[in-house]
Amino acid sequence: MTEGVYLADRLQGALSAVSFAGHAALISAISNNDAPDKIFAQQVYGLAKPGDVLLAISTSGHPLNVIRAVQVAYALGASSIGLTGGEGGRLAELYSGAFLNYG
Repeated sequence: MTEGVYLADRLQGALSAVSFAGHAALISAISNNDAPDKIFAQQVYGLAKPGDVLLAISTSGHPLNVIRAVQVAYALGASSIGLTGGEGGRLAELYSGAFLNYG
């Protein structure tokens, strides 16, 4: 048994999670070459698959970049959980399931 297989057999299970706001170079490239409202949608398109869950967080529920990400997630068969403040904004209109409003 190789050392890598031995190690892999003894590691704990993991939950895949990615912060889309943490990729400064990618955000800059998408904003400069396409449109700022697509910065999260493009990342969702590249990473999401059916069965995944997108956590969408917004203080107002109005930012188009977050709304576009949720729309793309749904188009790819992923689910989404929304967290907002205020009235929930346009983001609240996208949800038929998990949505938490701390307004």
